[in-house]
Amino acid sequence: MDNIIATVPYHCGEHWHLTHYWRYADGSFSECDTDGNHEDIDADDVPGAEDIAMARREYAQHVAETGDDPLREYFVKRETVKRETWHFRIVPSILGACVTQARHGKRSDFDPRYLPSHVVAYLNLAVKSNALQDFPRWKLFEETFPDYKPGTWMRHVIEHRVPRNPETVTRELRAMARRHLKRNS
Repeated sequence: MDNIIATVPYHCGEHWHLTHYWRYADGSFSECDTDGNHEDIDADDVPGAEDIAMARREYAQHVAETGDDPLREYFVKRETVKRETWHFRIVPSILGACVTQARHGKRSDFDPRYLPSHVVAYLNLAVKSNALQDFPRWKLFEETFPDYKPGTWMRHVIEHRVPRNPETVTRELRAMARRHLKRNS
């Protein structure tokens, strides 16, 4: 059975990489890095536990000093889910169901042609025509939403992912890397 037997971080002078060391069913070995470079190696070229631990400490030191985790080795929440309340007016047209107005919460009205990308994706909206692409016929929309009256406001709560505060992520990465260094020193 072919397996990765070690994964080791290294810095090439410009940025960080991961090297994966493979052992194959026939007893041969190879190394492959995250850039796609692949070459056969001898069993003696596979790093030992001490070398792997040292490479991991070097990477942890980098993360502790900079707060940057380019290999995404540390499990820090980098995004959060944001919930937004939107209201839409939808009417029948020859294109099916079309959005004529949009409102975010109670504060602001939007021309449907200029909705944020996460709202366009949620509605599966054809931006130029304001047509809901999932409902190319009004009858299909009516069957899906039988209580909706054309032209009235329809409420939707839309969830989408947004990046967390970068300073918070950096602080958490540094703390995790320091804990790693403390435990493995």
